[in-house]
Amino acid sequence: MSAAASAPHPSRLREPAYPGELVLTPVSRRPTVLEDSTLRTILDRPVPAFEASTAERPEVSVVVVTRDNQPFLRLCLESVLAYTGRPCELIVVDNQSTDGTGAYLERLAAQNPSLRVVTNEENRGFATASNQGAALATAEVLVLLNDDTIV
Repeated sequence: MSAAASAPHPSRLREPAYPGELVLTPVSRRPTVLEDSTLRTILDRPVPAFEASTAERPEVSVVVVTRDNQPFLRLCLESVLAYTGRPCELIVVDNQSTDGTGAYLERLAAQNPSLRVVTNEENRGFATASNQGAALATAEVLVLLNDDTIV
């Protein structure tokens, strides 16, 4: 498939997934930490709304499991919503985050109907949370995506 065939239509993007001037090189790898200015830019940015697919059934279900990783999660989800060209449902399973992730996910889901959120009251672990998300998926194609992936 050519790049042109897989690229989303330009009208699908309401705003960039993230500012191009962000410094994404970590200042630490264990744990992964970004520059303070980058973190502020990500966390202070308004929660965006992206054009929703008009398809009745999604072609792809993307499941993301997260726990206390809000800056990376924002980069991940907002890039998926901005740049996924196919009708897609996005399922996020939050494993008891305490860093504001829950409030962010509520705001993002309110503005983006293709996003569904599962909130676990306890950390159920990555494998169990992945299975929770997969069980909700309705598309024939299932993608398990780490919360620190940028599309």
